[in-house]
Amino acid sequence: RNLDSDDKPIVRRLAAILRIADGLDRTHTQLVESIVLTRSAHRYTLIARSSQDISADILGAQRKADVFEREFEMPMEIIASGHAAP
Repeated sequence: RNLDSDDKPIVRRLAAILRIADGLDRTHTQLVESIVLTRSAHRYTLIARSSQDISADILGAQRKADVFEREFEMPMEIIASGHAAP
């Protein structure tokens, strides 16, 4: 409430990014080893790499992507890479 009007959009965007990061550790096991974020004309794509199954963490991030999508005005696709399915 006390933030300068120029700072409020920055804080909202940082909060959106933090929500995604929190979702990527939904299981609190720190299995995500790295991420790559790309932007095309119509969407952001976040690829999370891990040598282990991070499907629960991906789901956690997907559930928290709504604020990011609203703040950055574009959908986000979040996918896992690097783990072979059992």
